[in-house]
Amino acid sequence: MPLRGVLMALLLCILVTAAGHWLLAGLDTANGVVIYLLAVVIIALRYGRWPSVIATVMNILAFDLFFVAPTGTVAVSDLQYLVTFAVMLAVGVIVGNLTASARVTFMR
Repeated sequence: MPLRGVLMALLLCILVTAAGHWLLAGLDTANGVVIYLLAVVIIALRYGRWPSVIATVMNILAFDLFFVAPTGTVAVSDLQYLVTFAVMLAVGVIVGNLTASARVTFMR
């Protein structure tokens, strides 16, 4: 797994989280999920499958820490967010794999 892809995934996760506080002020937190998934697609297009999986996990943790009450912890007070995290993981991995496969196909 290329270290550069993982570092870029971390950087993009930080940027999305910082921008999310500004862009999503007053909006439902579910809108943040879509922005985090866009970051996974960008990482998958540029760096491939495994960095996109790492990006998915980092994005779920960042979403939980900064947008889900109680913030600052990985504890979840509303169980519906567990479903959100599971779906976010599934969609992130599937989209990342499909995007990485498309990247390999078009790079030939």
